[in-house]
Amino acid sequence: MFRLRMKQMLSIALAALMVQPSPTWAGSSAAVVGSINSYGAVTVGQSAAPASSTLFAGDTVRTQAGNAVVQYEQGARVLLAKSSAAVFTPKTVELQKGQMSFRTTTGKDVTFNATSLRLEPMSDKTAADVTVDNGKASVTVREGSVRAVDPSGTPLAVIPAGEAKLFAMAVPPASAAPEIGRAHV
Repeated sequence: MFRLRMKQMLSIALAALMVQPSPTWAGSSAAVVGSINSYGAVTVGQSAAPASSTLFAGDTVRTQAGNAVVQYEQGARVLLAKSSAAVFTPKTVELQKGQMSFRTTTGKDVTFNATSLRLEPMSDKTAADVTVDNGKASVTVREGSVRAVDPSGTPLAVIPAGEAKLFAMAVPPASAAPEIGRAHV
């Protein structure tokens, strides 16, 4: 009789797990960006990053006393230096603070943002270093070339290999600013 009850309890527990997936399984329905390897103190979202894991669309990676390497499925590779933060999607990397280095192998699969500044690789093999600090973005191109574009879509510069540019942070166009005193739903 005890054996039957144990089997019943096990069946109920397994059925409950199938109906209510664990948080780890539930979060994996987002699009996969690629893989992440972390070294030192790194978080993905609010959790400490394991040494190696999968990165999903919308994940924010923050490095404290460490760094992280993100390998996109399409081939782009991003190194996020210590004391940095970036948001990753399948088509963009948005550096919020700190420094990143990127390398592309297939051209325009991924664009890179330094807050409101959009950086578009102009050739298949492009490598650049980007720093966001004190309201400015610094871009140094090591291979290929990068087009810098402001929030309105206006090209600001094409930066070839071996050159660097410093940009004051662009502000969004006036049409994108919310109206004061008007409720937004």
